Amino acid sequence: MKLAPMPPGDAIFGHARSLARSPLRTLLRWMTDHGPIVRFRVGSRDAHVVFAPEGIRRVLADPDGIYGKDTHGYRTLRLFTGDGLLTNDDASWARQRRILQPAFHRQSIAAQVTMMQDVAARWADVLVSTRGEPVRIDEVAMRATLEIVGRALFGTDLVGHAAEVASAIADLQVAANRRISAPVTLPFGVPTPEHLRIRRARARLRRILAGLVADRRRTGSAGTDVIDLLLAARVEDTGEELALETILDELVTLLIAGHESTANALTWALVLLARHPAELAAVRAEVDLLPADAPLTAQALTNLPRVRAVIDETMRLYPPAWSFGRAPRRDDVIAGCSVPAGRLVMVVPWATHRDRSIFPQPEAFDPARFLGRTPPAFSYLPFGAGSRTCIGHAFARTEAVVLLATWIRSLDLELLPGQDLEPAPLVTLRPREGVWMSALRRRG
Repeated sequence: MKLAPMPPGDAIFGHARSLARSPLRTLLRWMTDHGPIVRFRVGSRDAHVVFAPEGIRRVLADPDGIYGKDTHGYRTLRLFTGDGLLTNDDASWARQRRILQPAFHRQSIAAQVTMMQDVAARWADVLVSTRGEPVRIDEVAMRATLEIVGRALFGTDLVGHAAEVASAIADLQVAANRRISAPVTLPFGVPTPEHLRIRRARARLRRILAGLVADRRRTGSAGTDVIDLLLAARVEDTGEELALETILDELVTLLIAGHESTANALTWALVLLARHPAELAAVRAEVDLLPADAPLTAQALTNLPRVRAVIDETMRLYPPAWSFGRAPRRDDVIAGCSVPAGRLVMVVPWATHRDRSIFPQPEAFDPARFLGRTPPAFSYLPFGAGSRTCIGHAFARTEAVVLLATWIRSLDLELLPGQDLEPAPLVTLRPREGVWMSALRRRG
């Protein structure tokens, strides 16, 4: 069986330097130059990256149960989040998903739309209060999505913890990226300054969430939010309550994933619309057709196909999960090339979303791609695909549509010139230096 092609690399470090220096450009170049599957090396570790939809289908649909999450990247994330839905790779994963699924049913999300609009409107007023002075729109987006996640999933207001949460997540993202991309890593038990920083950030998040759990135990059920679902769940074999650490693993995962991905998508959408005034005018015309004083509902959102298309196209260009990996439990074959057991197999939506055979003019911002059209299976992967598709994908997409529709309807947002708006490829695609905009109440 033939080997996948390998780009030229360093004799000692393999491809570690080029990936560390410019991972997005490097991976895109590999796809363009070498085709559907590429072999690469980081230090002593060989790995593969799969770009084409059929190869991705093999990995993510996984009909033979070959591919798991026992990878260096997921082991690193597990240090931060524990064994939540994102990182768990054993038989308990399906049970965890069943426990949390009611919070993400269509009816549950629909019931949160008016609340999402209220939060969006309040933060629009905050932006207006700046009177056109420069403001970090990415930070405001993070605060707004954190409030929505707190109220919808945790039944509480997390705004008072926003600065601490943002600081802890930023520390974890930077540290995780360094550890995942490093050719050699020390055991986490070694008390290096970075390892100590990670432990402190992890402890800060878990302390905040443990306080929420303790409060809920005292006050009783608030409905069917995630904390209620976890407190009501029982261990299958013993009938005992879930351990606090198990509950915190799920809450940390949902806290990080639940507001970070949406805030990034919203920020990039605002940047793209500011750069494309014709698209901004088109989505404003659509939003302006909604009844002026009526609250948004799930039904009303069905009348916003262009706003949804803007969010979908934004997540094509800036996918929330820009890369992720799997490891085969036994030898496999992808695109005619051998993939040995235990070797990392990466999927990179950032690159696959720029395959010009699937998305013509792939670097162009063109929301019309998503108006009445569905990309081929396993070619569009903002939230993964297959059975492990992100449980919160519908929640995140609804939240982004509500926030974007509310803000463009009520605000004039202008992008300040001279900014470095390159994405930072950490665990998610954050704007490297943040995004500065000016905000005024919309005229006319």
